[in-house]
Amino acid sequence: MRGGHLEALKLKSNLHWYKWVENYYRNFIERDVNFLMGETLSPSTVNKLWTMLSGINSNIIVYDVISRSLGISQPTATKYMDFTEGTYLI
Repeated sequence: MRGGHLEALKLKSNLHWYKWVENYYRNFIERDVNFLMGETLSPSTVNKLWTMLSGINSNIIVYDVISRSLGISQPTATKYMDFTEGTYLI
């Protein structure tokens, strides 16, 4: 079972879907996050944050722990989480 944008859902094979999703997230991380947020988070930091979020699914999010783990400020972590929620990524 696959999820995602309608364009990705129309793809016939899982391989094409995985490539589409990889490209979407890479573009989102490398271009859109920093431009739209006005922050300069590295792609590796954003990727680590998404990995952390997948591990705390259905739990309380503690911004202080997330920011310390990533080496970013708590306001930056909060701003990023608000942004990802607003873009329906989380």
